[in-house]
Formats: sequence, structure tokens, C-alpha cells
Amino acid sequence: MRIGAFLVALLLVAPTAVAADADAPMRRSLVLVRADRRGVAELAVADVRRAYLGTPAQAEGVVVRPLLNVAEPLLYRVFLQKVVFMSARTYERHVLSHVFRLGGSRPPRFSDLDSLLSALRAREGAVTFMWEEEAERTGGLEIVTTLWEGVVE
Repeated sequence: MRIGAFLVALLLVAPTAVAADADAPMRRSLVLVRADRRGVAELAVADVRRAYLGTPAQAEGVVVRPLLNVAEPLLYRVFLQKVVFMSARTYERHVLSHVFRLGGSRPPRFSDLDSLLSALRAREGAVTFMWEEEAERTGGLEIVTTLWEGVVE
């Protein structure tokens, strides 16, 4: 009888523990990636920020071509807040202002991961950002640098 009561109590508590753990904040890493053996090998986070803000950047003689990954809203928001240090609205205004004042073009935006990966592989010097676990899961990519690590809620 005691064992039966214990098992019933365990069955009632176990799903709650799993659900609580699923809602817990996750530790994630945001990384900059490139196509396998193509283009930029090293890039400082400050240079990444400048490239995404529209200032031309070079690494090892290769022009850095930033691609905006907007496929996942949380990823994009974390990138803007932790790397670019701007909200999405402020970022868009800054980039447009930069283009009108100094010329150039905005970084291309990709809301579809397959299109992003195709562009990344096709363009010399192209880089983009994604979660580290996604970069490791996706074949044909190399991590250039870790842009940010922390807890995502």
C-alpha cells in the first residue's frame, strides 16, 4: 500500500517538475558563421557590429558581407540588443540614414533559413548569425566567432 501511494505521488509530481524545467531560462550562444572554408576566418565583435551598421569592413583582405537572419524573432532581437546595442526600430532607422547619407546598401534580410544558407554559400565574404546549436547541426558552416553567451528567457 505504501509503495502504491508513493508511485501515485511520484506520477503526479514528475510531470510538474518536467514542465517547470521546460519553462526555465536557457543558456544560449549566438555565433557568427560563414560557409565552409569560404571568406572571413576571424572577425572581432566590434567589426561585426560595424559591418551590420553599414560601415565597410574587411578581414584578411576579404570584404565582409553581412546577411541578416530574421527567420527567428528571438534570435534577431538578441542579436540587435547584445551585439548591435539597438532596438529593431532604431537599427532600421540608422541603417537607412547611413545608406541615404553615405551610399551603399542595407544588409540583405532573410526570413527563410534555406535562402539564407544559399546566399551564405554563394557570396564570398558572407557572414550571418545564428544559435550555436543550429550552426553545429547545419552542415557546411564554420563558426567564425562567438558574439554573445547568456541566458535567454
